[in-house]
Order: sequence, then structure tokens, then C-alpha cells
Amino acid sequence: MEKLPQELVNQIASNLLEYATGPGVLVYETHSNLARYATISRSWKEAIEQKTFHKLILESTDLEHFEAIATGNRRLWVGHLELQVVLDDYPDEVCGLVEDEHDRRLNNETFTRAIQRLFSVLSSWDSGARQRMIVLRIRAPFSPKDRNHRSLERQKNDNDNYEAVKQRDIFERRYEDSFIELLRADELPVLNNISVLRIVGERERNMHPHVAGDLGSKVRKIQEIQVGFNDADKNSHGIRRANRYACAQAFERCHLPSLKIANVNFQHFCKSDQNHPVEDLLPENFTHDPLSASLRILSYNLTSLDIHGVFDSSLFWPYDAVPTSLAPTWPHLKMLKVDFDMQTPSGGWYFTGTAPRNEDEEGGDTREAPPSGDYYWKIFRTKPDQDTLEPFLLSFAKAAVHMPVLETADLTCELQHSGFQFEIKYAASGQHLIGDIDSSDEDLEKPSYEDFNEQQNLRQLWFAIGSWRLSKITMQVFKNIGKAQHGSELMERYGNKQIEEYDEEDWLAM
Repeated sequence: MEKLPQELVNQIASNLLEYATGPGVLVYETHSNLARYATISRSWKEAIEQKTFHKLILESTDLEHFEAIATGNRRLWVGHLELQVVLDDYPDEVCGLVEDEHDRRLNNETFTRAIQRLFSVLSSWDSGARQRMIVLRIRAPFSPKDRNHRSLERQKNDNDNYEAVKQRDIFERRYEDSFIELLRADELPVLNNISVLRIVGERERNMHPHVAGDLGSKVRKIQEIQVGFNDADKNSHGIRRANRYACAQAFERCHLPSLKIANVNFQHFCKSDQNHPVEDLLPENFTHDPLSASLRILSYNLTSLDIHGVFDSSLFWPYDAVPTSLAPTWPHLKMLKVDFDMQTPSGGWYFTGTAPRNEDEEGGDTREAPPSGDYYWKIFRTKPDQDTLEPFLLSFAKAAVHMPVLETADLTCELQHSGFQFEIKYAASGQHLIGDIDSSDEDLEKPSYEDFNEQQNLRQLWFAIGSWRLSKITMQVFKNIGKAQHGSELMERYGNKQIEEYDEEDWLAM
């Protein structure tokens, strides 16, 4: 067996992996099954370990063992590394209590120690002459007593006796306002072997969004970042405002010259009652959203940006007037995708409409409530608000004009709970629009997807904005996107989902 070339042994091992990862076979079972072949010979050991060490999924309790076995050539095989921190257990007696500052401090320390241990291990790998770049994924922590991490028997009992259990157990509400923080980030070593950083911080437990900037500042050669955090309305009482501001400050401290791709998701869902007051997320004495501004600065050297959340115009353009000579530019950005929320960071809305009133109000609405109850009765914001949305769109268009190699752009707002979507797409000459075009609305002039494909030699602008129209000034700026690079010819069309205020028949049909 030792006489076979290493390349051939590697190929045989690859075939075994493909066979082992058939339908229904889990990754850890595959690695366990493959590991036995490593004892055949030295060449088989190398071939198998290239596969079993390529992607490692660790909990923080595994770090000591990981440090002990990830030695020698095994370090060269690690391409993907995932870590989930296990927090301390807590007694049944506190399952009905919200976490206090003591609980949060202990959790933050546990998380910090685990990250420090991991970075210390990876830092020791940097000293070798041969290095392999690693994709690092950090998942939101959990405690063994958290609802979905209890024993199966305990979970079954919780479900079967839910009414009785909820009298003494508040489940996820115990920690819904707790955000796990990284402490003493400045003490972490700088790593040169991380190319992609992924942070999943919006699951059952929340990670504080400033963790992205804290870790980003310690990975010098990072080329791609994917992060997701919770920015939900239920985290009120100033928590959202403080979290967003701390995240903005952390991003401002980052210097990421190698970063090319960013996917940023600040997960937020509007309340179904669109009359409900919206929280002002701006810090005191701020007239713009610092999180939006910090992400704009972060984007200057990117080639691709995909972003989702509650943002204002400073995401695209400086909030202070700037002379033409100092206007921002995105010299490398090719793909821009923005899913913006209906709400503004300053406590307003990008969409408006006439709110239905109850019959008992003076001059109240005489229409009957829909059969399904009052859920849809409070959904009415389907009409663009000229005062708030127009400046946001103008800043987007101004920025896009300063993206000389821009190929595709997509600006979208899902009108939550209504089934409608507001969307503007751009494609440069020779490029496809992002996503498909739904041309099901017979009342609107619209292109088919094939129509656009036939016109790929032209710049394309497509608007799914119903009967609403941009002002002439803003529309002209949109028409200037890509004009300097691709010429003045432009295919401009309107189509699909009509964004209109509901009329009486719409409401009664709900």
C-alpha cells in the first residue's frame, strides 16, 4: 500500500467520502467511519486526515482536546472551523426568572474565555512557514438548561405538560433581553490565517452585535464576513439603541483592507399593529444613524455587499454635505443588495397609509372587521412616504453613480404582513438583473424576464413600486447610474406587485 502514489490514495479516500456521505448520513458519522482507515498505513493516515480535519465542528468543551490533537500536518488540513460556546448550567429554580446582571456577567466571561482559548490555539499555528486559510464560524452560545438543549425526555415532558410547566418556567424569555458580549477584546492575539468570518448571533440566545467588529479587528487577512444579529422590537427599553451604537463603534475601530465581501443581517420584524409607536434608535444628539454610517465606510473597498436591516440614508451617503471632490466612491463594488426595513432608525416609517379606526372612535370606520379578526385590520402602510423614502432612494442612487464597476443592484423592502414588496433593480450592460421578475399584474406595464435578457447590451432599470413615482430629480440620478461607463442607452420599465393603499374591498376581502 505504501507503494501507491499519495495522489492516488487521496483519490481513493475522496471516493470513500463521497460514498459515505450518501442520503441520511451525518457528518460526524462519516468522519467516525472514515477514521478507521487511517490505521492502514502512513499514506492512508494523511489521506484520511485531510478529509476528517477539513471541517471541524466544536463546542467550547472540546477546545482542550482540539488543541492536543490539531498538531503537525493536521493543521494544514483544517479549512472550516465552527465553534459554539457552552455556557454554565443553571438550576431548575431559576428557570422562571429573567437573567440578572450576575448571570450575564458569568455568561460573558465563559464566552470570552472560550474565544481567547480558540484564538490562542490558532495564533500558535501562525508561526509555521506553511499556512492554510480558514473559514471561522462562531455560533450563538447555549446553556444545557435552555429549552431546546434539554434532554429529549425533559423536552417531551415540557411539551406534554406545557400549561403546568409554564407556571414555573419562562423558557426563552429568561434570556431574550440578554446579549452575550466579548470582554477584553483588545487582549486577543491578531490572526493571519482567517479568510472568512461568519457569526450566527440571532438564534435562541443572542450575541451582542459589537462582537463582529471586535473579532473583525483581530483577523488581518479576512476577505469575507457574514454576520447576523437580533434587532427585534421586543428588545426595547433602550437595548436596541445601545446595541446598534456599540456595534457602530466597533466597526469604526476595524481596519480591514483585505475585506471584499460582506453579508450583514440585522434581523428585524415589524409589529403587526402599524399604529404602534416605533422606537427612536438614534443615540442622544445624533441626527443620523451611526450604524448605517459605519457600514457605509466599511463598504468602500468591497466588491460585494448584501445587507438587511433598519437603516437610513447615511448607509449610502454622508449625512453632512460634502463637496464633489470629497464625495465617497466605491471603486471595486460590483454587486449591491439592500433589504431595508419599513421603519426608519429615527422612529418613523418609510411607508404610510390611512389607518382604519374602530367603530367606537369619533368619526370611526363603519366597515366590519375582517373575519380573521383584527390582525390585518392594523396593516395599512403600503404607500411610499414621499418625505422619508425619497431622500433614502436619492442617497442610494447618488452612491450607485459613484460605483464605476457596479454590475447589479437590488433595493428591496418587504412590506411585512401585507404580502407586497417594494423593489428597484439595476443591471449594467451585459448583466442579468438580480432574481426573477414577477409579471403577474395585468394592470401594469411590465417587462418579462425574457425581454430583459434580450436587452443585455443596455443598462436596465426595473421598478416594482406600483403607481407611485420618484421625483424628476431623483429619477434623473437613477438614470445616471452606469451612464459614464456604459453610455446613455437605458431600458427602463415598471412592473408587478402594485404598492397601493388598501381600499374598502381589499379590507373586507381579507
